[in-house]
Amino acid sequence: MKTASSAASWSTIQPQDVHKSPVALLCLSEYWRGLEEQTFRLASQLRDDGHPLTLLVRAGSPLQQQAQAHGLPSLALPAGTGRTVLQLSAWLRREKVGLLLTTHPMDLGIATLLKLAGPPLRWVHHQAEPLPVRSPRHGRWLTWQLRFVDAWLAPTMAQAHYLRRQHAFDLRRIWVVAPALPPGLGCAETSCSPPTARRLLDLPQTVPLVGVLDRGGEGAAFAVEALYHLRQEYGSAAELVVVGGPDSPDCPARWDRMRKVALQLHVEQFVHLRPLHNGYASALFFRAATALLLPAPADATDLPLLHALASGCPVVSCASTETGTSATQQLAGQFPVHDVVACVRGLARVLGDATAPDRAQQVAAGIWRQHNAAEHAQQVGAILEYVSH
Repeated sequence: MKTASSAASWSTIQPQDVHKSPVALLCLSEYWRGLEEQTFRLASQLRDDGHPLTLLVRAGSPLQQQAQAHGLPSLALPAGTGRTVLQLSAWLRREKVGLLLTTHPMDLGIATLLKLAGPPLRWVHHQAEPLPVRSPRHGRWLTWQLRFVDAWLAPTMAQAHYLRRQHAFDLRRIWVVAPALPPGLGCAETSCSPPTARRLLDLPQTVPLVGVLDRGGEGAAFAVEALYHLRQEYGSAAELVVVGGPDSPDCPARWDRMRKVALQLHVEQFVHLRPLHNGYASALFFRAATALLLPAPADATDLPLLHALASGCPVVSCASTETGTSATQQLAGQFPVHDVVACVRGLARVLGDATAPDRAQQVAAGIWRQHNAAEHAQQVGAILEYVSH
């Protein structure tokens, strides 16, 4: 297993006039909104860095429209696995493309077929999210597919070890590359003021706001219960805002359950639900919140935690087994999973600490320096060149 620092060193020893290998970025699955944005940004940055890259996309997909609007070379293909594999194999052979890059776990199947069908092809998978394993049978199928991957770019050390442990993946083919943060995510990256953000989200202006970005599960309902205890036991004037993000599951029934919990605890007037499933609402949310709460293990894995810390808000998080040590050291507070008492204690301490916002801003500035898009693309490009030779 190798780290991004190793990849970065290659970019310094390679001659400036080196011929970069043609790259095909496979994007045929229906992309999740957040992953679609990450994929397009990576493709654009690789193109700007001089890599001859072509997007392989579904005809009529949002990625095809983005590629056309921004002048990115693309090949549009109809739906249908068998026909698509034949067309792509012929195109790869004709264009002498020997390097395939994937970013969506649902594209692993087609990439495997392309490796089996020929021509000779190097395959690199850029992992942005944890692998979804729906059943033991699906896990075995995924393990078989991974045999054909030449290099896997994991976003964190925890994900790299998971891949090795669960799918017996060869550590020598894993590279740990720190993810790039999306522009407009955090407080330091947008000119919108906190009062403006609260006004646009129709939130109260003067009270402390505990923010929860909904990712499904029961985390938001736990946050409502925590708010009740925070107000009752600590006399806090804090209120809660729950916002749906680009990757939040669209489930109106779950939002109705949150409303019912708030009514039962008599805090309905202090709970603000905003099921706004777009990136702009998420950016406003980070500006509006006084502190962020990551109430469930799904919220506190490495990537969501990284995004929260980059926002510039103090973060109180449940303790997840997939959370990296370096990230937890920068938290404003942490509590055991399902422990509402410890959660409330942590929130009360953070909301009562006048120095917490300044420390959170310092943490965010360091994270933005470590996870910028340009450096991320350079590291990925160096690995692509290494694998292709």
